[in-house]
Amino acid sequence: CKPGIKGRQCDRCAPGTYGFPNCLPCNCNRDGTEPDVCDPHTGICLCKENVEGAECDTCRPGSFYLDPSNPKGCTSCFCFGATSNCRSTNRRRTKFVDMRNWRLEAVDENIDIPVTFNPVSNSVVADVQELPASVHNLYWKAPPSYLGEK
Repeated sequence: CKPGIKGRQCDRCAPGTYGFPNCLPCNCNRDGTEPDVCDPHTGICLCKENVEGAECDTCRPGSFYLDPSNPKGCTSCFCFGATSNCRSTNRRRTKFVDMRNWRLEAVDENIDIPVTFNPVSNSVVADVQELPASVHNLYWKAPPSYLGEK
């Protein structure tokens, strides 16, 4: 088949083009479109689930960060119901991997729960089998290096 044309009999436009037999390029943002990019007859862009706009270049409300490797196009907000309006930060992202100095606390109880740091596996372990029956909820408390505006 000629460039931009596909099919067993070279009778259809290839993904990213429309209007057989001329097969013109679609005017779509490839980061935000489905694999076929646009409708092969009309050229209308086929946006991923969390993407909108005539060119599939805008995240839908309730999502952010248009990413070509994301099958939905944009990441859904994860604001725990506080808001559906979110955006990417301009701050640097980093992965925390140091598990030292984490504590385990019981809500409304003044109980010291011993934890053990294992440097080989970089993990923290706590034995909670012998806690009083009044303890129903435990929470990991992060060290100061994890806290703050991050």
